[in-house]
Amino acid sequence: MNRIVESNKIKKMPKGCWLWLGSLNVKGYGQYRYKKNGKFTTMQLHRRVWMEERGPIPKGLVVAHHCDVRNCVNPEHLYVGTQAQNCQDVFDRKRRPLQSETQTHCLKGHEFTPENTGVRDPKKEDGGKRYCKACKKIRNDKYRSTPEGRARINARIKAWRKKKAISPSGKNNHI
Repeated sequence: MNRIVESNKIKKMPKGCWLWLGSLNVKGYGQYRYKKNGKFTTMQLHRRVWMEERGPIPKGLVVAHHCDVRNCVNPEHLYVGTQAQNCQDVFDRKRRPLQSETQTHCLKGHEFTPENTGVRDPKKEDGGKRYCKACKKIRNDKYRSTPEGRARINARIKAWRKKKAISPSGKNNHI
């Protein structure tokens, strides 16, 4: 076994997926940071696991998931094929339209329960989609802990108070 698979950042699920709880890229794939030629670079973690467990990825091929879970790093759930085969697999198994309906946990491993599931505003671009309330709280807390985040929040509060202080007639309510 390699050091990634033995990491404490992996949560083993009942159906066999090994969810990576560390850093994820914007598409939800685990990512691995390493030094190459003196500079740091990143790669998708499932590709790194494949290379450590099974050897190099043949040129022109991709590492795909049998399980449809992007942050799964279980070597038994990975296979090598062409991008066209991967796209055909997505189409054949109707993954994309049903994924949000059948997904039981968020990308970080939190369960979608009624208490932990929010639904985005249907009027917005990504409206009607579910989100994990625990992940949203973590993101908000992290944002609020930065000087830039606090400054933007304070500016919004100040603008809201100023707007609230002016009555519909345009006169200031404080006078």
